[in-house]
Amino acid sequence: MEYDDEQIQLAHYIFLVNLPPDEVLVKTSNNSCTRKSLWSLSPRSFVDAEVITAVACHFTLEELWTNSKDGKGVCYLPAKLQELVISCGITPKRALDLYKSKFLSRTIMVSKVCVPMRDNVHWYLAVIKLDKEEVHILDPQPTEDRNSFRLQSVQTMMRFIQASWKILYREQGPGLSPPRIAEFSYTNPSKDQEQLHRSDSGV
Repeated sequence: MEYDDEQIQLAHYIFLVNLPPDEVLVKTSNNSCTRKSLWSLSPRSFVDAEVITAVACHFTLEELWTNSKDGKGVCYLPAKLQELVISCGITPKRALDLYKSKFLSRTIMVSKVCVPMRDNVHWYLAVIKLDKEEVHILDPQPTEDRNSFRLQSVQTMMRFIQASWKILYREQGPGLSPPRIAEFSYTNPSKDQEQLHRSDSGV
């Protein structure tokens, strides 16, 4: 792959270590990324949660301007949410206070929900397929000693998301039944897994 002078200059500006690490280089209405966060895109580095959330923000904003054939899109959740749920015990109401306007404003109009998941220094992805009542776990590096823990973490998130969806549907008015996400079946799509093993990051 060849790069032009402008791209090379941009890479130098991002990755030179003698520049301020806390300088904000990417800023949207929903999120920001510092130079230090973007350094995590270097080879053999653990990708920072801010970077993954920035990608989620980008796709979320993009979704507002596009429509799928059935009029339903994709909901992208921030990378920080799992930590708040599993490690900090945040309530669904508090999470909605933090993230509803940024990531969950079109909940009833989505067919998929992408949930970044973290196991120490490893990222994987849970994709909720609301139309098929399935949860796909996309993991580029499954291991026998961690698969059970990762599945339990995903199940915890599904229970949390179901409780959050119940609140969101209630706010939309009577007569709407939220999906029973915690009861969906779990799959590890072999085709997606094969593709993921050829990449550096499941997310």
